[in-house]
Amino acid sequence: MELEKLNKINSIYELSKIFEIILTNSGIKVKSKLDNGIMYAYEEAALRNFNLLIYLSIDLLTGSYKDYNDLLVAIKRQDYQSDKYDKILIVSTKNISEGFKDKIRKELNNDGVEYWNNEGLITLINKFYPDYWSNSDAFLASYDKFYSNHIKEDYELKSLKIFNEKYKGLSEIFIEPKISLFEKDRESNKPQRKKVSRIKIVEDKSPYIISGDAGTGKSTFLKKIGQELLELNKVNDSSFVPVIITSTILVDNKLVIIDAIKAVVSNVFKIFDLIDILKNYDLVLLIDSIDEFNEDEQQKICNQLNELNNDYKVRYFLATRNHDSLVEICNLNLSKHVSIENFNINQIKDFLNTFFKLDSSKTDKLISSLKDNKILEKLPITPLTLSLISILFEEKQYEIPATITDIYDNFNTFLLGRLYVKNRLGFLDINIKERILSSYALEVINHPQRLPKTMGEFNYFIAEFFKSKSISVDLLLIPEVITYLTKNTGILYVEGGKYVKFSHDSFMEYYAAIEIFFHRRSLEDELVNNFNQLNWQNSSIFYAGKSKDMPDF
Repeated sequence: MELEKLNKINSIYELSKIFEIILTNSGIKVKSKLDNGIMYAYEEAALRNFNLLIYLSIDLLTGSYKDYNDLLVAIKRQDYQSDKYDKILIVSTKNISEGFKDKIRKELNNDGVEYWNNEGLITLINKFYPDYWSNSDAFLASYDKFYSNHIKEDYELKSLKIFNEKYKGLSEIFIEPKISLFEKDRESNKPQRKKVSRIKIVEDKSPYIISGDAGTGKSTFLKKIGQELLELNKVNDSSFVPVIITSTILVDNKLVIIDAIKAVVSNVFKIFDLIDILKNYDLVLLIDSIDEFNEDEQQKICNQLNELNNDYKVRYFLATRNHDSLVEICNLNLSKHVSIENFNINQIKDFLNTFFKLDSSKTDKLISSLKDNKILEKLPITPLTLSLISILFEEKQYEIPATITDIYDNFNTFLLGRLYVKNRLGFLDINIKERILSSYALEVINHPQRLPKTMGEFNYFIAEFFKSKSISVDLLLIPEVITYLTKNTGILYVEGGKYVKFSHDSFMEYYAAIEIFFHRRSLEDELVNNFNQLNWQNSSIFYAGKSKDMPDF
């Protein structure tokens, strides 16, 4: 069975993917691969790196091997005898004869060559890559594992750190959203709304624009689409490769989508052929909004999406807060439009039952309170809003507030006020924590691309913040402050070890409003002038909610 599967490997590229996983899982790092079957790798040791040159073959290696001379030239070209490489591995999916080994030994005049034939390769796979036998595709097996781990880490990074086990899975609560598909009526030529299921969207071959208000769960929905596609690979023998692309990944790659894809896939394989992936797999891009970019940048991104769809049938799911605004800027004629709606009463019950671990009395009590205060009529009930309301209800039995700003105010006080602070950070009281977050939010929202700061830039920002407030802080404590803010609140997190981001745009928009309301009233005109920009619009709503009487504003 195992030999039969090895014999079906029909390309060096496929073998190189398998062997790269074997090396990686055994602690050996791959430096590069070449089309002729040569792979360079190294193993980190205490005193120095142990360098390897690997030759891969899918042929029977005998004394009369047809490509023997090419192999010899390739090996000698690598300066093996000058100790640039400590060992050579020759690997084949077929047998390697003693005659072949003798010829190599005589030619190189040494015994520094190690051989792995089909049986030896099976031993390596069993030890370092046993999943290979249960999956016919090395790339898909590794990518599936990467995607699942990435989603899990993303949930953990963005989870609200409430120091309570019962909230651990809060960010993973997924209530099937109500989705509306907009299709033009043949007679009136106007878009008509009809219900559609998530599975129907996933199985469709069309690209989609997914719209929804802040907090409706667009990001979570994209992740679920990716998980669903990977599940289809297991049952339908399909080859979907879902790639999550965030705005920071796009910025890091100068808004070039191909480079953004490479950046994501390189987390799985160091060296790969993207054209091979585009031709042989069903690539699906999960783009978590481009709303923060200007019109020219959005057009650039959309043009690339059209090209990838035309040239390689690459599908995409593009999230946005405003479909009409996006399509006015971008020409995405082939895409379909679906909208994620705010929660209805049944979804609210499902969410609360999950949140309260099926304690129906708490669910009934909170729903009754929401109805009595007419909150369901006043506020857009989204997963994020409902999460905050539920936590406040569970912890403090707060009276349900009347505005979205009141909900965030209460949560801000609850979250920042209860977090334990070590003695070394005793100066970091609730007011300082809130001011750091509000100052930072305003800086991010003012950036042309809503680009968060890198860790180095955030370090400088914190140091300058304390300096401007005449607060004497040991500079050695700054990293501890950053760790505290990014790992103990859930408001900020570090994406990809590089960018300090708000875990949700709504938090950024709330804290920016707080900064303007309490400290930067001169910027009130900015809220008015930029009201058509969605980030500013939500900040304006939070800002207005700080006072119940602002007729001039």
